[in-house]
Amino acid sequence: MPTFLYSSEKLLLCCGYSQVKFEQVQLVAGKKIVGACQAIPYYDKISGKTQKRGFAITGYLKQNEQYDEIAFHLRFVASSGNVEYKVGKAKVKINLQKIEAQLPNSIAIVLPTYQPNINLFKQQVNSILQQGYAKQHPIEIIIQDDGSDKKRAHQIKQYIQQFSNIHFFQNSKNIGFYNNIELLLNKIGEGYSYVAFSDQDDVWHLNKLEKQVEQLKKHQADLVYSDLEIVDENLKQLQATFWVKRSNHINDYHALCVNNVATGSTMLFKTELLSKLLPFPQQTGKVYHDHWICAYLKNKQYKVHYINTPLVKYIQHQHNVTGYKPFKKVNLAQRALSFMSLYFIFVKLIIKKDLSNLNEFITQHQQVYFTNVQRLKLFYVHLGDLQLTKYNHTQTNIILVFRLLFLSFKTIFQKIYLNRFEVSMYSAIVVMVGLQIRYFFRKKNG
Repeated sequence: MPTFLYSSEKLLLCCGYSQVKFEQVQLVAGKKIVGACQAIPYYDKISGKTQKRGFAITGYLKQNEQYDEIAFHLRFVASSGNVEYKVGKAKVKINLQKIEAQLPNSIAIVLPTYQPNINLFKQQVNSILQQGYAKQHPIEIIIQDDGSDKKRAHQIKQYIQQFSNIHFFQNSKNIGFYNNIELLLNKIGEGYSYVAFSDQDDVWHLNKLEKQVEQLKKHQADLVYSDLEIVDENLKQLQATFWVKRSNHINDYHALCVNNVATGSTMLFKTELLSKLLPFPQQTGKVYHDHWICAYLKNKQYKVHYINTPLVKYIQHQHNVTGYKPFKKVNLAQRALSFMSLYFIFVKLIIKKDLSNLNEFITQHQQVYFTNVQRLKLFYVHLGDLQLTKYNHTQTNIILVFRLLFLSFKTIFQKIYLNRFEVSMYSAIVVMVGLQIRYFFRKKNG
């Protein structure tokens, strides 16, 4: 469940499986049913049986002025009686302090922190304050700390108190990077021309903002992002560009929905986009704010421009939230072999009585299905490419299988690199469809 709700409504997703046999499961907010779905097949590796005990419920929660927070629970409906399970609570009415711009051409820089290396943090703040753009136009840095310990929070506040254009806020508990960014964006008030993201431990080239505003105007773009250079903690260059064994497939919409290409810390965009980008889809699996922003803008025909020059020194260290990882391209023979193996496993899922030797395989792919595949579906719902009423339809899964399969083979012939875990989403859907067919033919013995 989401920790916060910042706008008029939020699309919720609750998925998983139950030990209780049920016919329908309902997501209840307060006393109101906001979503429901029929049971879907789920393989239990302990019992070795496929039973209809999985669920993926979607529904909209609208902000209610009567409550500060709402309790959620799941109601499992069965012929033998209903069973209810408490999920948690979500705040649905929050009065946020907005930071307003005082002068035209201002840039709001959002900087989330959590247990930062204080020396790297100071280095990054200095690289922002020394921007060439800041000599002519105002910039404001809005910091939202995500529950760092008292010592670290004190170090941050002690350092920034000398700067009047830095604003500091702290969460009472950790809400995660994705939600923290959403919270930061909701604190941007009126008057800013642009918004830029900053990490807590990178270093900006001193012409970053100047170059980005110039390029945004020149190309009449809505958002610009740039290349990065990869460096170590001593700023020694490890790699001159971010795009070694990675693909900048910004113009391939479906590839972009599967795998992001733009790093948030290199982004600058027009403030007027905020009302379109918020609220974020609920976080499911490993998805970050920059992924959602890119997918949304390309889907809605906004102009995104890439600056083919590193403007950020991306520092690699053991505490990176994401870090840099090159993708490995898979050739045609490997892809074909993988596809044939999946086909034989699909047949086994349907006809083989004992699946114990496939336990690990099925479990891993069910996990991918209930995280990454659900994330992709949520993207498509938010982007208007999938109707909410068809979210759990078999037809939707079949369309996604062929779309992802085509994309998987397309990467062989084009300069598109995708994370192999992400590409395995089509395998996860195939496994779930196989389990569904298995359940249909084996209702009596699971």
